[in-house]
Amino acid sequence: MRTLTIAALLILDAFLAVAQSGRGMIDGTVFDRLGHKVAGAPVAAKNMVTGATSTEASNEQGVYALSLPAGTYEITVSVGELKSIQQGIIVIPERPLHGINVVMALP
Repeated sequence: MRTLTIAALLILDAFLAVAQSGRGMIDGTVFDRLGHKVAGAPVAAKNMVTGATSTEASNEQGVYALSLPAGTYEITVSVGELKSIQQGIIVIPERPLHGINVVMALP
């Protein structure tokens, strides 16, 4: 029974590794124009080729993290009347992008 459990876990681990290959990570912090961290801000990453969009809200400290398939993305954060866009983010699986901070501004 123990051997079967270990074998099942190894197969599951291999499956998860294959399923996540080709993905990269971007993260950063959302700030308002005065430098305060913005909690709950929706951070959207739109793939410029496929049009697919992934969204994640910033946490209590204003930090967000997105795991995305490799590609070129436009990052958009909108909260009420505040808006900020970062263009030309390239996600590469072997090179996570840390510190992609967003500063909200008036439109």
